[in-house]
Amino acid sequence: MRRALTLLLIVLIAGMSFAALAFDGRAPRLIVDNRMASLAAIDVWRYNGTYWEWMLVVYVQSGQYVPISPVNPGERFRARFQRQSDGPQQHIVTLYYDSSYGGLQDIWLLNYPANR
Repeated sequence: MRRALTLLLIVLIAGMSFAALAFDGRAPRLIVDNRMASLAAIDVWRYNGTYWEWMLVVYVQSGQYVPISPVNPGERFRARFQRQSDGPQQHIVTLYYDSSYGGLQDIWLLNYPANR
């Protein structure tokens, strides 16, 4: 019995070490790439302890991109544009492993609708 527990402990430690090497602990992130002609205000939908509200996270200049981290799968973001005619856009985070980043990320392209 003691030998089985020792073997189980060794296997668990080896598995945890392998998992640590496979994922180096980079924070999950959302890359917001603004391809619109105006400044974008990026908000996240958060619970403040009493009610849900949109909270400003960052501004993204036209033609620029900004990483936001940490993020969680299913988090909802909204982009509001300086030009009101562009209207708001929303995005729900879906994380994928990106080997060039070495962690989980999602990319959100702020772009004009195809039918515009």
